[in-house]
Amino acid sequence: MPSDVIYDLDGIKVVWSQRYAVYEVWQLISGGPDDILWDCVADTPDQEEAVLIADDLFFKQEEVPQDYYESAIDF
Repeated sequence: MPSDVIYDLDGIKVVWSQRYAVYEVWQLISGGPDDILWDCVADTPDQEEAVLIADDLFFKQEEVPQDYYESAIDF
């Protein structure tokens, strides 16, 4: 994860990616009993939007939709 953290909540960070000129929203995820991973869940060129996305994720962590492959829906 890039090191230019501009906003930090418990398990959610907004970082400035100089390489891509966007703000990335990273979320801490569990990769198993001993692994902790970071996942880039959004990117935007707008800093305010990135902070709003991070706030939304922080306040709705239990309501974050599952990935398609992890869901119980069978198509």
